[in-house]
Parts: sequence; C-alpha cells; structure tokens
Amino acid sequence: MAMTDPVRTPNAVPTKPTGTANTAPVDVPLVRALGSAVNELAGFVRNVPVMRSYSTVHDRQPVLVLPGFLAHDAFTLGLRMLLADRGFPVYGWKLGVNIGPTDKILDGLRARVLEISERHGQPVSIIGWSLGGLYARQLAREYPEHVRQVITLGSPINLTLDDTHLTAVHTIFERMKRFYNTELAELGMPEHEKAPLLVPSSSIFTRRDEVVPWDTCVDRTGHRHLSENIEARGTHVGLAQNRSVAHAVLDRLSMPLGKWTHFAPRPQHAHHYRLHGDPEIAPTLDAR
Repeated sequence: MAMTDPVRTPNAVPTKPTGTANTAPVDVPLVRALGSAVNELAGFVRNVPVMRSYSTVHDRQPVLVLPGFLAHDAFTLGLRMLLADRGFPVYGWKLGVNIGPTDKILDGLRARVLEISERHGQPVSIIGWSLGGLYARQLAREYPEHVRQVITLGSPINLTLDDTHLTAVHTIFERMKRFYNTELAELGMPEHEKAPLLVPSSSIFTRRDEVVPWDTCVDRTGHRHLSENIEARGTHVGLAQNRSVAHAVLDRLSMPLGKWTHFAPRPQHAHHYRLHGDPEIAPTLDAR
C-alpha cells in the first residue's frame, strides 16, 4: 500500500494533555507483529544489493546502535552490517539483553558512548530502537559534546510511566521494574518536561507499530531546525530491519557535521514516507 493511501488510525479516545498517550490500548498480539517483522526482514535482505549501491558520501562518523526492550545486538545486526558496508565505524552496545534501565545498562551506555567518541576523536551518532531510543536521547542530553545526532526507531518518547499499560509489553515491563535504576522516573517523563535536545534528532515511526502507541513516538517539542518526524511503512518489531528505514538512516548519517537539514528522500524512495519536519505540525497527524 502506497504511503499516500488512507491509513487506518486507532479509535478516538478523549484527548490528554500534550506529551501523554492518546491512542487506544494496543490489542494486536505480539505474534502478529513478529510475523510482520519476518516479512520486513525478507524485504530488507532482498534489497541489500540495492542499498549497497546507494551512494552515501560521509565523513566516517562513528555510529552506536541500541536495541529495543528485550532485544540484544543480534536484532540490529542487519542494520549494523549495512552501515559497516557503507564505510561507517559502527558499534553494538555489548550489554546483553535490554531488560530495561538497570544500573549495569545505564552505566555501561555512558561508558560506551565516551569510549567510542574518544576513540574516534569526534561525537557519536546514536540510533536507538524503541527503548533504545529513550536511552539515546538521554545520552544526548547528558553528553551533547559527545553525541552528534540521534535517530530513534519507534521510540515512545512521550509515553509516561502511567501509560505503559497501552503497550504490548506492559506485563513484562511491570515485572522487571523492581530491578530498575531510579532514573526510570526521568526516562518516563514526556518530552515536553525534559530539557530540549541540543543535537539534531530524527524520530522515525510507523502507524502500524502494534507494540507501542504510534503517536507517542512523535516529537512535538523539538527545536524546529534540529528535529523532525519521519513516518515510514513497517511495524515496530521490524523497524531495525526495514529497507525504507535503512534508506532514511543512511541519508541522515550522510549529513555533514554542523550542516544538518530535514530529510528529503530521493524521488524513487519518496513513496515510502510521510514527512513531518516541523514539530509544530505534528499535532495535526491525528486529524488525517
């Protein structure tokens, strides 16, 4: 289905204050999301030769890729291999399964970013899938001199701790909370209550997310000239192995340092996206 076709949106529910979820609870079984992800992986693999020929001029910036909740580096291997093939020094997080914001994971992430930045003598671009994107944005706030840009894939940046019941992983998350660092409260704050990012950020989301409410992945408060929302085709589980996402990521990573501009896909790829570069127009997304 082309991106210009009508997209079915969740049933309307009473409007909540800016920064909170306003989508009906996710009722699609995870098994369906996994099935969709398999199809996305197949499409990704089929298009690897095409993506390898994608001309990407860049300055070999280091890239750190963070997995989503309950995932680990194996789940981002395809994307990392593609980036490595295009000449980027790319790194996994090497912290095992992402079980949530434990002391080990948060301390390990900070050390990982600083180590990679110091190794290359330049800031790191961070790609964060789902919960990994929340970590990525927090790292950018703490270390703006060490983070070049942030790209999030299906990251519910406006999902508060009171709204986790709207996700398909609520039960598991609640059982794991007793192991989490006290920083969970800060991570669980909506974007409008956090300090603004001082580095470029791209929020890639899909209305067919099926795991988290898609509208919580939309950045409504970022600086106009440093943030954007890119709506891609796909599902939450498949975003890290999605060909249209990969094209967008390659494009974002090709931006010269200090010369970031909003995403403008090549004509042959444009049908894969809806672009919402100006955060101020994001609230109109539900009215489509």
